[in-house]
Amino acid sequence: MPVGFGVSLFAEGDALDPAQLLIAVAPLAQSRNIEVHRAGNVLWFIAPQRSTLSELAAPLAAWWQETVRSTEHQVDFRFVGPNGLDTTSYCQPDFAPTLVQHMIEHGSGTPSDTDAVGVRRVL
Repeated sequence: MPVGFGVSLFAEGDALDPAQLLIAVAPLAQSRNIEVHRAGNVLWFIAPQRSTLSELAAPLAAWWQETVRSTEHQVDFRFVGPNGLDTTSYCQPDFAPTLVQHMIEHGSGTPSDTDAVGVRRVL
C-alpha cells in the first residue's frame, strides 16, 4: 500500500510557491517512482514505501533552509500526513535534514486515510 505526505512553506502567514522545490526533486522523484502532486502551494509525495520517501529529506530541508536564508521573515515548514499537521519554525541548518527525515519516517501514511483528507483542507 502506498504511503505519502504533503509539505508547504509559510512566511508571515502566506504560503510560498513550491516551484523551485518541484524543479529540485523532479529527477529524484522520477528515478525512484515517487508521485508528486501539487494542490495550490502544497506538494504531495506518494511512494510504495517510506524508505523511498525518506530520500526526499535532504532536498526538502535544503529548500526550507534556502528559503530561510533568502527572506527576512520566519519561514515555517509544514508537514502533513494522516497523523495531522506538524509545523516547525526553526531548526539549525545542519540538523534540518535529520528533522525532515524523522517527519517523513514517522508522519507518512496511506494517502487514502480519512484523516489525511481532512488535514489537506487545513493546509
